[in-house]
Amino acid sequence: MDILLIDNSNIYCGLKDRYRYPFQKARFNYLGFVASQFKDANQVMKILVGSTPPPSDAFWVMMRNNGFHVVTFERDSRGEKQVDTEIVAQGLDAINECCTPGRLVLMSGDSDMRPLVKRAHERSWRVEIWTWKDSIKSEYAKAQEADVVRFIDDIQDDLVFHEPTGVDPYRETYAQYIARKDNERMEREKECKRQRLEREEALQRQREELERQQIEKAQRRREIWERVKGYARPALRAVAFVAVPVAAVVVAAVSLTKKRP
Repeated sequence: MDILLIDNSNIYCGLKDRYRYPFQKARFNYLGFVASQFKDANQVMKILVGSTPPPSDAFWVMMRNNGFHVVTFERDSRGEKQVDTEIVAQGLDAINECCTPGRLVLMSGDSDMRPLVKRAHERSWRVEIWTWKDSIKSEYAKAQEADVVRFIDDIQDDLVFHEPTGVDPYRETYAQYIARKDNERMEREKECKRQRLEREEALQRQREELERQQIEKAQRRREIWERVKGYARPALRAVAFVAVPVAAVVVAAVSLTKKRP
């Protein structure tokens, strides 16, 4: 039999403090964690300790219904210290109940758990710590008591999820959130591209229409010029027909005038 001890306050505070989560209500999927980290959830003694919403809160009820032993304390100035003490006590009781050493998985980065880790090792248990990278105490991380220290950051995409609210109705994991936001971004980019293409096509149509109008104007000018030339040719011929004889008369008159004494 393995043992899973969860410091819900430590995990929840890590969710609240993490700038990377844009969720209004970020939550951690403990049931998913059990399914991913243990071969048989029925062979795991699951203990969850935290501080307080009321005992009737749906979260605690749901965890009890899924086989977790839940212990809560009212949140006050001593609340978190009570949580740490209770986790150590619950862990010691669980180790004493199990006849055969197994795997003790402790979800907490609090260094107050070191006595429990030491006692578990004395009983030949393999101790595995799961915590946030930025919440584990440095002296705890460097300690040699734990067999392995793993980070929730490495599995957060599939186990951190958003609890639906009136403002944001989606219930989705962080990975699903990222995928949805990527899809929304791609849709926005496609829409921007479509609008840009529509604007470019509209400008192209305007340019083509302007070019067509300029061609039509030039053609009308040529047609007008051809009509003007058509009207001018007969007039010029008539002027020439009259002007030549008149010019001859004028020249003759001038010659006669010069011949008179």
